[in-house]
Amino acid sequence: MLVEKTQIMDQKAMSRAITRISFEIIERNKGAGNLCIVGIVTRGAQLAQRVAKRIYELENSQVEQDKKASEIDMAILGLMDTILTMQTQP
Repeated sequence: MLVEKTQIMDQKAMSRAITRISFEIIERNKGAGNLCIVGIVTRGAQLAQRVAKRIYELENSQVEQDKKASEIDMAILGLMDTILTMQTQP
């Protein structure tokens, strides 16, 4: 049996959301200077890349992305695994 998934956002809606998020970040930071975008596992890194790209397009300012984010992601996953293992043990 084929189960149809619900689509929350189409490509156009996602693009608008990324633009709104980017503008909000720029406003709260008073520009794109001294800004580093970091994404967390399971699509967070891809979203961070898209937001950083959009901020660059809006502000013509390169936004740093944390190159060690994947190491942090793996550490978080390891910690979560340890906690779940501890919770399931009698």
